[in-house]
Amino acid sequence: MPFAAALSQHPLATQAVGEVTGQVLERLGSAPDLAVLFASASHVGAMEDIAGAVQALLGPGALIGCTAASVVGGSREVEDQPALSLWAGRLAAATPLRLMAVRRDGGMAITGLPDPASLPEDAAALLVLADPFSFPADVFLTGLRDQAGLELPVVGGLASAARGPGGNRLVLGTDVVSDGAVAVVLAGVEVATVVSQGCRPIGDPLTVTRGEGHLILELAGRPALERVQELVASLGPHDLALAQQGLHVGRVIDEHKLDYGRGTSSSATSSAATATPGRWLSAIRSTWATPCSSRCATPTQRTRTWLRSWPGPTATVPCCSRATGGVRTFSSTRP
Repeated sequence: MPFAAALSQHPLATQAVGEVTGQVLERLGSAPDLAVLFASASHVGAMEDIAGAVQALLGPGALIGCTAASVVGGSREVEDQPALSLWAGRLAAATPLRLMAVRRDGGMAITGLPDPASLPEDAAALLVLADPFSFPADVFLTGLRDQAGLELPVVGGLASAARGPGGNRLVLGTDVVSDGAVAVVLAGVEVATVVSQGCRPIGDPLTVTRGEGHLILELAGRPALERVQELVASLGPHDLALAQQGLHVGRVIDEHKLDYGRGTSSSATSSAATATPGRWLSAIRSTWATPCSSRCATPTQRTRTWLRSWPGPTATVPCCSRATGGVRTFSSTRP
């Protein structure tokens, strides 16, 4: 599939949109079937102008996008600084959708879901960009199957430029909104779904030998804080500076693997919180270091420390089916 991507760090939106659109036009040409736009928080106020300019200059069949705390384009990633990224490609078909969450019968329902009969026969996946404060992803995924009768894989992520409702921006063509979700049905292409936490491991895997609720108390027979302190003390200056920004914990999903890398088949991650001499407060959002069923009564799971490169997407971690799994720890850099 022909495609092109570009990234601009120019602080002026007019200059940035000119740079990324010009690069994509030069490499791919005009009128691609799909264009995807990502903008940093500094460009929130100019999103209407940015979307309108991309639509007018590039002329994509479908345009979606969102604002984000971290923006990636090509091999470069920019975090908490001005950045604008544009990706465009040619494929058989791209059908844009506007999705909303509404209250109905005491619960939530998703509007805008496509009719299966209206989709191309070779529909391969649904790309979704959503506002986390107004769009319940779990309700959407359930409704996609139960309400709309669709079994398409879903890829995408959450807008992350704001800390509260109304602060994010979503792009659908020349329309810019601050709630719900925008999506596009991808057709005529082969889609492989992957998840990367954007982290790299440091140290060796360790077994969680004692835990209490969401707290990791002991690693490989010794207090968890001592293990982490030893690991941090062994880091070089660059990695030490990254570790001081915060560690992340990763749970090994398949403990039978010989090596644990990034991706849902081998590990999943979450941020770690504070530590005291008696306890290491893991603050894992899911119960990744906690028994999650009667079959997992003993939290003996392996851990490892990782260095984080960019905020990765959140994912639902399946309940472990035996008393051995894995947990890893993370901090902040490019792999």
